Amino acid sequence: KQLPAEIQLPPALQTGPTPVRRSGVASLNDMERETILQALAQTHGNKKKAAELLGIQRPTLYNKMKRYAIEI
Repeated sequence: KQLPAEIQLPPALQTGPTPVRRSGVASLNDMERETILQALAQTHGNKKKAAELLGIQRPTLYNKMKRYAIEI
């Protein structure tokens, strides 16, 4: 069912879902990597505490560290 014409957006303003760009994905990865590095810095390299701080399991932290080439 369509809305009455007087309350519809003009066609120029009607948009669909925004596609994810490669640069957006890279930025998300950069943000995740930086967040992990910050958590490790705050916990002085304690991976157990860093995982708790991030709200993830320790094996998940290890996997992410491997993916982002983070070595402590």
